[in-house]
Amino acid sequence: MGHLLHIFLVLPLATWLTVALPVSIILYCALWIVYVRTLHPLSAIPGPFWASVSRTWYMYRVYVGDMHTVQRRLHEQYGPVIRIAPNEVTTTDLSAISRIYRNHKPLSKTDFYSHKLWNRGNISKQKDTFTQQDEKEHSNYCRIVNPVYTLSNVLKSEDYISEVSELFLTRLGEFADRKQSIDLGLWLQM
Repeated sequence: MGHLLHIFLVLPLATWLTVALPVSIILYCALWIVYVRTLHPLSAIPGPFWASVSRTWYMYRVYVGDMHTVQRRLHEQYGPVIRIAPNEVTTTDLSAISRIYRNHKPLSKTDFYSHKLWNRGNISKQKDTFTQQDEKEHSNYCRIVNPVYTLSNVLKSEDYISEVSELFLTRLGEFADRKQSIDLGLWLQM
């Protein structure tokens, strides 16, 4: 082992850049493909080859803007469950809804929800119900907030909701009249 390490340490930089680095990258990619296609927990789920080895395929489909039609075609080809990225699947099976969005022992949210994209504004240190990854905290927060959204409470507030909605549409019209762009996410949040 010591001899092998010595050989790697004495290789000139040109050899590293032209031989060792490319060979290492190719070897890594080959091992990754073997892993995600055979040993990965989702390897048995059908889908396009490129979707199983890289998220780049998914990002490209979203960029082009045809992911919704591609997914529909893939479901027709492969069935109700397909793999659309190395760690992501999609389903058209309605019975899966209760298994995915279950109330008892809910599934944990991924780190996708902790991304800074969702934490803009810094209005509060408290995470909202969308970005909260801890299910116990999420449940506690929902228990506090949910009564506000019952039908009886919404009906009590109907006049206020209508007034605010009209004001919102007026403000949007003012921006449109000035041909001024707006941060719609901010305005919808307000």
